[in-house]
Formats: sequence, C-alpha cells, structure tokens
Amino acid sequence: WNCVIASPAGIFEVDSYRTVIEYDRFWADGSGLRFALGAMHSTYDTLTSPLDIAKAGLQAACDFDEASGAPMKFHTVTLKGKK
Repeated sequence: WNCVIASPAGIFEVDSYRTVIEYDRFWADGSGLRFALGAMHSTYDTLTSPLDIAKAGLQAACDFDEASGAPMKFHTVTLKGKK
C-alpha cells in the first residue's frame, strides 16, 4: 500500500515499509507512474495550470502503459485563502 500526504510543507509518500519520500512538485502512483512522472516533468515549466500538468501525466500513462486506461476524472480543490 501507499499513502500520499499533500500539505503546505510538501508532498510526501509513505510506503508499506514506512519509508517516507518527499516530492517537490508532483506525485504519481500505479503501474504507469514512470510515464506520468516523465510527462509531468517535461511539461512542468511550459504549462501553467496544475490540472493541465496532471492531464499530461495521466494521458502519457494511458498511452504507454497497457494497465492504465480512461476514463479519467479530475477534481480541483481551492485552498482556503487562495484564488
């Protein structure tokens, strides 16, 4: 199992061995995670919307990993005090 904690202090993954890994920009999980991380890395400096970066990651996972597939659902959250 994996757990992700996203907070103002950062993004942290906790795995089944209680290892904690810190991510500084984005996170992915599942069989297509390497494709998703690569796509998000390559678009991070050119896309301005976090939603668009996430969509690029998921689309790459679906395109290159046979165990990943559509449909995809996206939900955005506005942080209190942010617009």
